[in-house]
Amino acid sequence: MVNDIRMRALLACGIAVLVWTATPAMAGVDEGIAAYQAGEYDQALTELEPAARQGDAQAQYYLGTMYAEGQGVLRDPSLAHTWLTLAANQGVTEALFAKARIGDSLSQRDIVTSLRRQNEILTASAEGGSGQDEVAMASPAAASSDGSAPAQTAAVDDIASMGRRDLVRNIQQELNRLGYSAGKPDGLYGPSTRSAIEGFQKDRDQSVDGEVTADLLRALRSAEAG
Repeated sequence: MVNDIRMRALLACGIAVLVWTATPAMAGVDEGIAAYQAGEYDQALTELEPAARQGDAQAQYYLGTMYAEGQGVLRDPSLAHTWLTLAANQGVTEALFAKARIGDSLSQRDIVTSLRRQNEILTASAEGGSGQDEVAMASPAAASSDGSAPAQTAAVDDIASMGRRDLVRNIQQELNRLGYSAGKPDGLYGPSTRSAIEGFQKDRDQSVDGEVTADLLRALRSAEAG
């Protein structure tokens, strides 16, 4: 079943690649790369993201690296996998190696979500769109267990644009909603928040590490109070 899911997703991506028209390098790519190399990640994101959505392989590689390393954005291995795979499929060797390095941290569900997200980006680019909403919506929480499309369109995922304090605050709010006492939702990570996260992870049979991550917030938002 798992192999069938992956094959269907890969086939969908392959079909989309065939219709992806070649896109000239956008003017912002060089500026984005220069900003990235200078450590100006906010500017790099501004320049690279539109170009990546329009199919520029170098922009996709650098954007994937930013999500893999948490440079100027929240670390998101699933989203990193999306951009690095798109870049690797266009011949960026560095992207292939970078994708391999994060592969072990991804669940099968993460990979299926990433593959569907790639297909949506490729299709939007071929049709002249940006793929922006598709990238935001295709979070692990929106994926069904069999890899099929969710019954209803998910709300736009705002998590990827959150700073750490906003992420902690939202996690605290969700933990409190679910009955795990994380204390005042002030965005400050302390013992109460860590203990509440560990309690949630233990009850859901997840790996217990108490860490604040984008995937944790997605899981919390999709969870029902017991």
